[in-house]
Amino acid sequence: MKKFLLPVIIICTILSASAQKDSKKPLDHSVYDGWQSVTGERITNDGKWILYVVKPQASDADLVITNATNSSKFHISRADTARFTYDSKYAISLIRPFYKDTREAKIKKKKPADFPKDTLGIVTLGTNAVEKVPAVRSFKIAEKAPVLAYLIPADSSRKPGADTTKKVNTPAPAAELTLRQLV
Repeated sequence: MKKFLLPVIIICTILSASAQKDSKKPLDHSVYDGWQSVTGERITNDGKWILYVVKPQASDADLVITNATNSSKFHISRADTARFTYDSKYAISLIRPFYKDTREAKIKKKKPADFPKDTLGIVTLGTNAVEKVPAVRSFKIAEKAPVLAYLIPADSSRKPGADTTKKVNTPAPAAELTLRQLV
């Protein structure tokens, strides 16, 4: 019996080791690009909504807004830097340009003014309606009021006024601040 059992154990061990060896895939740079991370987790003050951003290593992010009661999900492609308003009625986020467009601008060494611009996304929770404001640099939400402030790059095509009596040239503002009440 011992003579029969020993070869069976050896064969099973060899087969098991070879099966484990074949199931592992080697890690290389093509595998890294597929890895994803979850960032920016937020919960509304009333606890009814959850948001998070799924970011691949080398691709466009995806914002997921989830209803905590029935697990319905709403996705916004390329959205990042998301926040809820204090009254739990809106989710505000920056919608980034396509990853390939931004990468192409970096490769071509374009000036920062020529890079693709972000878009502000304002989501009304419950209806999943998204309002978009183009060319936004950044945004802030008031802590305890439904007020949104965002910066839009100043239009460089604006000409100074036709008043020729002034000799002093005032520089154009770099950005315009916009305040908006969310109701």
